Amino acid sequence: MKIKAIKILSLLITISFLFSLVACTDNADNTGNQGNGQLSFNKLSNDTYEVSVGGATAKDSIVIPETYQGLPVTRIADRAFANCTGLKSITIPESVTEIGSYAFYFCTALESVKIPVSVAKIGFGAFTSCHKLDKVYTDDVAKWCAIKFENEGANPLKHGHNLYVGETAAETLTIPEGVEIIEKYAFYGLRNSTKVVMPSSLKTIGAFAFSGASSLTTVDIPDSVTNIGDSAFARCTSLLKITLPNSLSTIGNLTFHYCSSLTDITIPASITSIESYAFRDCTSLSMVMFEDPNGWTIAESSGAIAGTGTPILPKTFESPETVASYLRQNYRSYYWTRSTQSIAP
Repeated sequence: MKIKAIKILSLLITISFLFSLVACTDNADNTGNQGNGQLSFNKLSNDTYEVSVGGATAKDSIVIPETYQGLPVTRIADRAFANCTGLKSITIPESVTEIGSYAFYFCTALESVKIPVSVAKIGFGAFTSCHKLDKVYTDDVAKWCAIKFENEGANPLKHGHNLYVGETAAETLTIPEGVEIIEKYAFYGLRNSTKVVMPSSLKTIGAFAFSGASSLTTVDIPDSVTNIGDSAFARCTSLLKITLPNSLSTIGNLTFHYCSSLTDITIPASITSIESYAFRDCTSLSMVMFEDPNGWTIAESSGAIAGTGTPILPKTFESPETVASYLRQNYRSYYWTRSTQSIAP
């Protein structure tokens, strides 16, 4: 009897031990790791948490909590939900300020996403290969303009294309007064906006800011803008007209690359350089007017000093059709610079 009792006691101890192991997997350990269908949390050095999928890989809908163990959840970890091919819906709380690199990589079932106004940075490739993504939501366009996107794949608009402000589709995208910088890649891939209204406070339009915004037809850039980044309006294939401000001095590399519907443009007198391929593949461009045709030279190197390249005589600019051909085809890869000294006709 004693031996039997010992065996039963031993069996009970073993069962109790096994239940304790199961409980450890269901609840967070010291690092916040969870399993059995629950998210994983990792404590950061600033006493906040970052989140990843943990054991919730089979879920099609995930709600990230604002806090974990009494501390805020501020970051979605690198590759946090990568390859969660069944994930259709993700709710990101206002506590999150950063979305890590490849966080939603290859979430091929994800249909929409709302980026909270608290998010200030989205890492490299965060939404790459989210091919089913159709709608992207924000509550504040000014906050959206300030997000640091590390590349085009960081922006959910690359695949989502359709931006909603609140619940309203942004057919006319209005950048609020007070915004001074539209960060690079901010509206990369945008397709449901046909018009952009820019504020008088705007100074900088970042590289690739509107690249691939294929439904834009007109853009009026205010006189406050002094810098437009490379490829800022590349592949805006519906763009018919764009007004450049007198405050601008440079048209950057590939700025209007493949704006295939653009027919004419005026180059303000303030412009002193046009960098390579600025109007490459602008196949409809037939009229280009230079407000100041004097002092222009072309060179194959970006390091050429203004006035030291091959001169373009002012009389050349008398034909807008010829100038258009030069910019889109003949000298499209050259760097155009203008010195303050005029060249005799």
